[in-house]
Amino acid sequence: MATQFFPLIPQGLGTEDIEALDSYVLRLATEHGVSECQFHRLLAWWWNHAKADGQHSLGRHVTYVSKIGYGKDVDTLVQALESGTGILGLSSLTLAAFRDVCGVHVGSFGRSVHYWCPACLREQMQQGLPIYEKLAWRLKAISRCTTHQIALESSCPWCKRNQLRHVDTWPQCSDCGKSLLSREHLWRPALHPSDGETDVLEIIKYCADHPGAVFDRDAARKFWKLMREDKVLGCHPGYEYFHQRPDPTRTLISVLLRFAREFNIPLLSILLNPKQAAAIRPLLPSEPAPDRRVHRNKRMTVSLRKELESALKRYVETGSACKSLKKLCEPYPCTASAVRCWFPNLVRAVADHNRELRRSISEKHKQSLEQLNLDLGLVLKADEVGWHRVESDLSAQYHVPLHRVRKRLSVLKKGAGSLE
Repeated sequence: MATQFFPLIPQGLGTEDIEALDSYVLRLATEHGVSECQFHRLLAWWWNHAKADGQHSLGRHVTYVSKIGYGKDVDTLVQALESGTGILGLSSLTLAAFRDVCGVHVGSFGRSVHYWCPACLREQMQQGLPIYEKLAWRLKAISRCTTHQIALESSCPWCKRNQLRHVDTWPQCSDCGKSLLSREHLWRPALHPSDGETDVLEIIKYCADHPGAVFDRDAARKFWKLMREDKVLGCHPGYEYFHQRPDPTRTLISVLLRFAREFNIPLLSILLNPKQAAAIRPLLPSEPAPDRRVHRNKRMTVSLRKELESALKRYVETGSACKSLKKLCEPYPCTASAVRCWFPNLVRAVADHNRELRRSISEKHKQSLEQLNLDLGLVLKADEVGWHRVESDLSAQYHVPLHRVRKRLSVLKKGAGSLE
C-alpha cells in the first residue's frame, strides 16, 4: 500500500524502551531530508487537504507542543502520522492512556530538555541501530537507565550545555556540534530506583503492548473508596489526591504515583482492576507517611517550648551528626521560622555548630584522600572494570563520598597529563 510519507517503524515496540513521539518525528523528518519544522509544515499542509469531514485541522504550532502528552493537537498529529505513514499504534509513543484519568497538561511530569543514557547511545552506535530517544527518558520519574544501572545525563560532556527539545542535531550537541556520548569514566552509577520508577516503566510497557489503550477515569477513585471501607486503613485521607467537587476534576500523574506509593500497591494494577488491587490489602505500608494533622491541631505549649530549647542546647553541646534546623524541629508542632524568632541566639549557635562539623568532616576526607595516588595498578584496573567501579571501591575503602574521590582522581589525572 502506497503512503504519502515513508513507513518508518518506531523503535522498541512492545517494550519499556519504546521510542518517544518527539524522537520518531525527528527521525522521520531526517529520513525525508528536511528539518523537523519543515516536516511539520508538509504534514500539516497534506493533512488539512486530505482529512475527512469532522476531523480536526493540524496547525504549524504543533512543532512546539510537547508530544509526550495528549490533547487535540497531539491526537490530530498522531492521526495524521498514522494516515500518512501507514503505521498504526503511534499513540503508544505518548501518555495518551491517561487521557480520561489525568488533566491534559503533563508539563509537570515531562522534561523540557533532553535526557539520555550514554551506554544506550553507545550500543545503538556500535550495533548500527537507529539512534532514538526513549519515552522513559522524557519523564521526570525516571532518573537512571535500569539496563545499565547508571544515571541519565542532560548536558553535553564537552561544553556542558543542556539540549533543548526543539533541536534537529540529536545526537550531536546543538551548541558545539560534538557527540553527546561521554566517556565511560564519567558515567555515574545509579543502583537504587527513584520514587515511581517501577510504576512508570510498567505503565509504559503495558501501553506499548496495548496500543490505543485508555485507562478508566474512575479506577483510582473506586480503589480509594474500597480501601476506605477497610477497617485497618479506614481513616486514610484521600482529599489531598482527589478534589471533592460535584463534578470531580482530573488529577495529575505525579499525584497518582504518590497515591499508589502510599498504599504500597502498583499503580498499573489500580488503573486496570481497582477491585482486585484493593483485595491485596497490605497489612501495613512499609513506611506510613507522617500525619501532619497531628501538628495542625496541637499547640506549642510552654513546656514544649522549653523542651525544644533544651534539645537545641543539647545538640549544640554534644551533637556529632550534622542536622538542619528543620530536622531538629520535626518532633514539635512548630516551623523553623518560628524557632528563629523564639531562640535567635540558639539558632545562630546551631548554624555555627553545623559549619564546624562540615569543616571537620571535610578536613578528615582530605586527609584520608591524601594517601591516594594514581599508580599503574589503579589505571590498569580502571581500564578493565571502568573508572566508575574503581571510584565506588575507593569511596568505600576510604569512607569518603563519591564526588570527593572523583575530584581527587581528576586532579591526579591532570597532574599526570602535565608531567607527560
